[in-house]
Amino acid sequence: MDGIVLDDEILQKIYAWIDEVPLSRPKKNMGRDFSDGILAAEVIAYYFPKLVQMHNYSSANSLTQKQYNWGTLNTKVLKRLGFQLTKKEIDDIVQCKPGAVEEFLSKLQVKVRSHKCSCLGFHGSFSNRLQITACGAPVRRMYRERRN
Repeated sequence: MDGIVLDDEILQKIYAWIDEVPLSRPKKNMGRDFSDGILAAEVIAYYFPKLVQMHNYSSANSLTQKQYNWGTLNTKVLKRLGFQLTKKEIDDIVQCKPGAVEEFLSKLQVKVRSHKCSCLGFHGSFSNRLQITACGAPVRRMYRERRN
């Protein structure tokens, strides 16, 4: 991906973080298990349930379907979180390149933690276009609902 160095301590923290999330299938090999995008979508849905529509993702063995799943996740979800993967990053993940999924999960973990802080008022949103609450609802809508 972009050459993020993930030492053993960071990797263990990423794996422990993922273990906190209930997933639809057991993790045996992180690269292979996340290569179709389904588990990545489930992790994001756990933290931002209104952002991910799981029916958009189907279990896949073919590279084409895996790339489709990741492309969908990239354009419909990650973009709203304020970051996107490059085509090379997606290719590395779907081809199970060692460390590729861990780099993605590391970036995602930073976004989740950053968002938790921003929801508590510690610092700004992910994106100027849309700030998302922990439940996934846009902040603007929440404020309107509170005023009514």
